[in-house]
Amino acid sequence: MGIKLKLDEKVDYRAFQRKIMERFCAIALIAFFLVIVLYVLILQQRVGNWIVDLLKFFMRIEEEEALLLYYYYFREYKEVFFSVVMIAVFAFFALAAVPVDDKIL
Repeated sequence: MGIKLKLDEKVDYRAFQRKIMERFCAIALIAFFLVIVLYVLILQQRVGNWIVDLLKFFMRIEEEEALLLYYYYFREYKEVFFSVVMIAVFAFFALAAVPVDDKIL
């Protein structure tokens, strides 16, 4: 008692499903690698030191205080930052203009 599709419609629907799955997997991979790059750059290497230096400069605090601020507000909430980045990547690609064919998205 479901909707019966003609043969051509089934082929088009399968192509549509495949294209949607390919696009979703590509977005997921991009988001995953972006999170890894941000983790390595921001939380592990030089960018973390730059953030501490910026905190020292703009807030006029000692290095110990800047390191504690960096630890408490950046390192402790890394899951939140990563989630925001992944959501932002998905939102960007979902809202991006996508050319549409006559038959397949």
